[in-house]
Amino acid sequence: MEISRTNEILVYIIAGVSVMFIVVGIVIIYIILSQRRHIKQQLKMQEMKSQHQKDIFKSVMATQEKERKRIAKNLHDEIGTSLSATGLMLSQVCNIGTAENQATINIIQQTIDEVISETRRVVNDLSPSVLVKFGLFAELDDLTKLINESANIKLTIQSNINKEARLSSELELTLYRVIKEFCNNTLKYAKASTISLSIHLSNSEFIKVQIEDNGVGFNFDTIKKNGHGLKNMESRIYLMGGKSELISKVGAGTKLKIELPLTKQDLEKLNRTT
Repeated sequence: MEISRTNEILVYIIAGVSVMFIVVGIVIIYIILSQRRHIKQQLKMQEMKSQHQKDIFKSVMATQEKERKRIAKNLHDEIGTSLSATGLMLSQVCNIGTAENQATINIIQQTIDEVISETRRVVNDLSPSVLVKFGLFAELDDLTKLINESANIKLTIQSNINKEARLSSELELTLYRVIKEFCNNTLKYAKASTISLSIHLSNSEFIKVQIEDNGVGFNFDTIKKNGHGLKNMESRIYLMGGKSELISKVGAGTKLKIELPLTKQDLEKLNRTT
């Protein structure tokens, strides 16, 4: 009787986990399609040069970030909580499970743990909580640890800015998204062993960023035409009134130079931490 009850609980858990996998898959597909739709809007807006058109573009970006936060909250509050609760239930079943189904239970437990971990990663990509709470440098420290521990590549950061300094939320988010996009491209395509990032305050008016890898590089003209990630980076920098230069050559790595103006609000925040 006890074995029958255990098997019945196991069936319910497997069914529940399967449903959760389907829900997570649907959410991820929705995110991808949503991001593609926003990218197309960004590319269309990029051709507009007037201040009014720039304001419209900023509104699109703000809407995208708002949507990211909403999806991240739903993932965390609903799917993440359900997965955690299922994991706890499975742990209880393990105590009454027979040796025959113990291996299956262990596999399910491991799968649930992996889905929870992946859900947390997706949530942080959509809405980086460390960035919001503690600032750009705290989020970059986490990114450095993640890359250095999980990939065969080393990311190093240099800066003349106090790591406790906070910039405007818009500037911090822009810098983080651009740096993260560059790192993602490097990890996917560059076959690099190092990424070097420098963030420096220049004449108390500009913040200058340079990020480069020692990878295989690429044909700039070819990638430029089809690289939505590159165009997305340019769009974010343009919206902040900044300038960027992307340099790459086959066999010689890739380098991105950014110069962004600091607002009065940014300067006041920097002065309070120097």
